[in-house]
Amino acid sequence: MKQKKLNGALVVYEEQDTHLNFTIDGTNKEEKEDYTSFHFNGKLNNKHLPQESEMRAIAQKEVQLILPSEIADSCSVTVVGYEYQQRDQDSVQVVGSTIIMHRLIDGLPVRGGSYIELFFDSTTTLLTLNIKWPKYKQKRILSKSTLQEQKENHQNKLDSYINHLNEETSAQGIIIEGEITQAVSTIKEWQDLSGKRMLVPAITYIGECTEQGKKHPVILDLPVDETIISDEPTLAQYTGDDYE
Repeated sequence: MKQKKLNGALVVYEEQDTHLNFTIDGTNKEEKEDYTSFHFNGKLNNKHLPQESEMRAIAQKEVQLILPSEIADSCSVTVVGYEYQQRDQDSVQVVGSTIIMHRLIDGLPVRGGSYIELFFDSTTTLLTLNIKWPKYKQKRILSKSTLQEQKENHQNKLDSYINHLNEETSAQGIIIEGEITQAVSTIKEWQDLSGKRMLVPAITYIGECTEQGKKHPVILDLPVDETIISDEPTLAQYTGDDYE
């Protein structure tokens, strides 16, 4: 009998500590329940908020200047948003911008677990920086499924997800048509059976669905190997680097 080939060992990152032991000059540090907030007192000289591409560069530069290099060198801007205020019936004024940055590990974006949130006013003055950046311990976990089983499991999950959407809306007479257009390798935060948070290799499926003529984005994260989080993990004899 020919034995099925397993995928081998997968690298995961087990959460160790959520405390941030650094300060930023010229700021008031405030420890929140789930993140740390820094409030700035300084002023910049910009007179207006630039376009998205420039805001990305400004945010990246600010982070490089004020945060420890192990954090600043391992994050990337993922969202640029603008805040608007209705001045009168005919005009709207931009009053601020919110930038979201997420963690990168070995060049892969981490979905969940870590983020940096920067608030700029209408003069591009950085007012507040919120950050959640746990420390992780790298481990190897032995896969319990074959590559073919992983592929089939993902296809079943995707089919089930689309069917679920249709079941939820069929009673209301709403027809949903969806498709997955892209699959991206990512790292995603999940909890194991003991409740411990960990980052595991994942595939993020990106697509869109049409509901009553309107298109909506669809994003679904699936672990590369579901046995990592659904079964008791088997740890290989390996100790890797710490990640901050």
